[in-house]
Amino acid sequence: MKKKISFGTILILILLALLMRGVKQNETVQEEAKPSAPISESGDLRVHYIDVEQGDSIFIQLPNGETMLIDAGENDMGETVCDYIGAQGDTKIDYLVGTHPHSDHIGGLDTVIEAFDIGTLYLPDVSHDTKTFMDVVETAKVKGVKAEKAKAGVEVLKTENLAVQFLSPVSAEYEEMNDYSAVVSVTYGNNRFLFMGDAEYTVENQLKGSIGVYDVLKVGHHGSNSSSTANFLEQVQPKYAVISCGTDNKYGHPTQQVLSRLERFGCEIFRTDEQGNVVAISDGSEIHFETER
Repeated sequence: MKKKISFGTILILILLALLMRGVKQNETVQEEAKPSAPISESGDLRVHYIDVEQGDSIFIQLPNGETMLIDAGENDMGETVCDYIGAQGDTKIDYLVGTHPHSDHIGGLDTVIEAFDIGTLYLPDVSHDTKTFMDVVETAKVKGVKAEKAKAGVEVLKTENLAVQFLSPVSAEYEEMNDYSAVVSVTYGNNRFLFMGDAEYTVENQLKGSIGVYDVLKVGHHGSNSSSTANFLEQVQPKYAVISCGTDNKYGHPTQQVLSRLERFGCEIFRTDEQGNVVAISDGSEIHFETER
């Protein structure tokens, strides 16, 4: 004898089926809308030009929640860089760049690699027979950090509103070690940042005519007269220029010639030797700066 199913039971079964269907549809919508990378709460791009005295170190908090570090100063500046990044609340560096083998740029990288979870390490295709350079290579190898070549055309990251790429080294061989510098371009919305490492006029001439206008220029080679030529500045037309150098350094950086050129092109100049840590904050449309002093 077959049991009869009451109207109430049928209604409950129908409601359950509709409920489960709604849950599955919601899961599908959520999966399709899931972003490729986490989005930071502020949605800002924050570029920290860390005061590492006579050297370079730039920590970038990308608006997608990832981070990038370009250089880490001299050997004795590794802890300073680590402490600074730690104070920002970050524990991972997704993209680590050693622009070129000189110690005032990569000296602290081995300390950084030991201290943080590293995604990908980018280095130009040039070696150096110094202990500083070998320490970086060996530390990365021991920790299992993936290394990629930094060269023109390599895209680190590209989304609808955010792009990070290398513009140089353009050539496979240069006479000057500085010209092997990994030149980095970061674009967020309508704002563009250019990081020249220690690249000199040879590289500036190679880039001329192909890179366009930038809002913020990390001045090449600490403001040395070997970089930031008038022709290059006319091409880039930066509104802001940031110079990383040490107080009363023995090299005379930045030179008065470069300062005069930047002023002639209407640049607002920031200097780590005078203002300490410098932070540029972009919402994709406008940029404002904060300084330590």
